Amino acid sequence: MPKNATAAFERLLALSPKATLPSDTSPKSRESRFAAAQDYFKSHEPLKVKAETQSKPPSVTLVVQKRSAVDDREDARVGRGRRKRDTTLDGVGAIELPHGKRLDLRVAALDENGNRVVEVGSADVPLVIVRSG
Repeated sequence: MPKNATAAFERLLALSPKATLPSDTSPKSRESRFAAAQDYFKSHEPLKVKAETQSKPPSVTLVVQKRSAVDDREDARVGRGRRKRDTTLDGVGAIELPHGKRLDLRVAALDENGNRVVEVGSADVPLVIVRSG
């Protein structure tokens, strides 16, 4: 169990380097397991991601600079006239997207359980690809 707890704290700090534990956390967890995870990040970088887009052909790539057991999944909202629809595309590497005049994207990295661990873009402020020409 101690190794699992330390690994869980490492994942927490990989996603949120400034995370802290609640004041009522057991001293054993705080002083040994969480401290070990903090020590790990004194010499390792937290998870870093960015999205790269391309208009011809329309595609998006989630670039993960430090992997933490995540897979790439892109959520693409494709505009067709006045109608819009949500589409989920799975893949690793460059993901080809449907053609459209404007693509509004949210790109998410998921862990092995399907939990969103990182998201680039949002419904309010999406990544945008506009068809050129």
